[in-house]
Amino acid sequence: MRTLFTTHRARGLRLAIAAVLLLGLLGGYAPASANGYPTIAAVTVRDADTGDPIADVEVDAWLIEDTADGPVYHFAGRAYTDADGKAAVCDENGKGPGPYKIEVWMNGYAHQAKEITWNGTDAVDLSFDLVAFKPIANATVKDAETGDPIQDAEVCAYFLDPVDGYVWTGSEYTGIDGTCTVTDEEQFGAGTYKIAAWADGYVEEWTEVVWDGSNPVDVSFELEAAGTVEVPICGSDRIGTAIEASKHGFPTGADTVVIATAYNWPDAFGGAALAGAAGGPVLLVPKDVLPETVADEVHRLGAIKVYLLGGTGAISTAVQNALEAVVDPKNTGNVVRIAGRDRYETARMVAAKCAEENDGYDGVAFVATGEKFPDALGASPLAAAKGWPIFLVDPRVGADTTLVSAMKAIGVNQVIVLGGTSVVSDAVKGDLQSKVPCRTDRWWGLDRYGTAAQVAEKSVNAGLMWDGVGIATGENFPDALAAGPVLGRTGSVLLLTKKAALPDPTRAALAGNRTEIEWVRFFGGTGAVAQAVRDEVLAATK
Repeated sequence: MRTLFTTHRARGLRLAIAAVLLLGLLGGYAPASANGYPTIAAVTVRDADTGDPIADVEVDAWLIEDTADGPVYHFAGRAYTDADGKAAVCDENGKGPGPYKIEVWMNGYAHQAKEITWNGTDAVDLSFDLVAFKPIANATVKDAETGDPIQDAEVCAYFLDPVDGYVWTGSEYTGIDGTCTVTDEEQFGAGTYKIAAWADGYVEEWTEVVWDGSNPVDVSFELEAAGTVEVPICGSDRIGTAIEASKHGFPTGADTVVIATAYNWPDAFGGAALAGAAGGPVLLVPKDVLPETVADEVHRLGAIKVYLLGGTGAISTAVQNALEAVVDPKNTGNVVRIAGRDRYETARMVAAKCAEENDGYDGVAFVATGEKFPDALGASPLAAAKGWPIFLVDPRVGADTTLVSAMKAIGVNQVIVLGGTSVVSDAVKGDLQSKVPCRTDRWWGLDRYGTAAQVAEKSVNAGLMWDGVGIATGENFPDALAAGPVLGRTGSVLLLTKKAALPDPTRAALAGNRTEIEWVRFFGGTGAVAQAVRDEVLAATK
């Protein structure tokens, strides 16, 4: 189907050139257009059924070039018919004499084209009798729940062909009153048709009608609002959930994987940003043994490099050796341990590696308290998507020289503080602004759930989206940590919830953006996010 939005060409000189056009048609020379170009064809367009002239028909002229690969068409000029159905299409692009295709287009009519030979001087007289598309169905589309008309719903007609089955023949969009008329653009004529209607946020509905080829059939649709698709991502425990997240987010593999402890958050916290910068997932392990399931996932990914976060008190040498054997037993140095004297130094080292892995790092960094994990969880998708490192601040020492120096070393020029002043004070924020120096901002809510909702909103402004939103518990860190690189890779945000109740800020964020959400990902099993909470999430997005 060709959708044509005709424009009205200025015709202020019509009376001035009418005599010239008439003389040209009678005297055998090409009448000049208002801009002086020679006329290729003098065209008249009428309705095939009524014989009435049709105004505002688009008339296009194309020079035909024969090539070894078939004809190539070069645009020469365009005109629109006047109230008498007449137009003079001119050689506006100077194509000169030769074979031409003259096409006419008009909404509601079948397209027509004719080929002519133009000598470059004399206009060719052409007439077209356009066949109007016959209306198959007058459709009305409403919301099933409210009864309100649905604007911009697409209504399509499909002809039931005895060989090919249903074949598209026409479509139209409803107006503000929820109505439209769909026509037989492919001119199949009388027969059995499927009329289908759908709109954003609604479930498609269709009905079968028999059309006599002349009189339109009245059809009505009451569309049900589409439900949100639920995608559970969970294993038998936190280690298994991280594996399932890796499979979901990296189905074709990844060169690099980040390994963090499954049982202590500080060393693992910058893992999402580093994983995002390196283009891989986060997998979790216990301290003393590499689970076979994790080894299998590293092998499936085809990883050639592993970043191991934390010292041997978090992940043992035995686990490191086992990982080296999985990645490449013939080489050493393929497993890189990043470990500092404490959580703060480890975070700084991870941040430095994150900036190193992030080609074109733009200088933005997050800052969160090193005392608690929740405020920074919601930022993990954006950190992963942008490769923005996460620094931890010690509330006992604030913006000390080690933190400031680490930021300067990687070129930080903007700091986003996560959480309210009770976790990262305004004094720390101000010190960073003056000492680094850098621009500063604060993303926060009244609690961890409000902060996550605010971070999600800001993340959408930064380029992520609500569709495919992740839901994870805010009462523990592993599931949200594993979710970060997956959501960052697919460009979706993360919200937090309590295990047994959906917090108001999370519910409000979902409901306020429900038109943008077609599917939701739940990280962790029902032991982490109860089924009742999942049901509330889906209800909020409906």
